[in-house]
Order: sequence, then C-alpha cells, then structure tokens
Amino acid sequence: MLRQDPRSLAFRNFFLSEDSLGPVAVQQAVAFAGNDVFVEERKRGIYVSMSTEFNPKGWHIDPLEAQERSTKIAAVVGRAAK
Repeated sequence: MLRQDPRSLAFRNFFLSEDSLGPVAVQQAVAFAGNDVFVEERKRGIYVSMSTEFNPKGWHIDPLEAQERSTKIAAVVGRAAK
C-alpha cells in the first residue's frame, strides 16, 4: 500500500527500528520529520510523532506538511527495507 500511495500519512506517528532499517536510514527519516516534531530515542530505535494525540508534549504540525514529510520518510524506509 505504501509503495502504491506514499501520501497515506503512514509516517505521521511511528517507530523506526535500527535493527530492521539500520541507523543511517533511521537518522535520515528523523531528519525528514523535522526539528519541530516530537522525537524520542528508545532502546532499539526512534519514535516520532507529528500528532497532538500521540506524544506527551502535544506537539503537532499541519496535516499537509505532515503528508509531505511522510512521503519523504516513506521513500527512505522503502529503500532501506529492500
């Protein structure tokens, strides 16, 4: 589904595993998420949230901006998952 339509907002709130994608891909995805979103490093990866409801600080960004960023993140994940 994601490869057919990367505009799905699948990467608006997500966890990326360094074991599965590698640390370089995870860092690239976080960079595309931006500095104005909630990011929390966890034991084996990183959690990112762009929606008020899914992070303890209540941070969010505009849905259209989230869609644009999600598309870029999807491309990074797609390349790393091959």
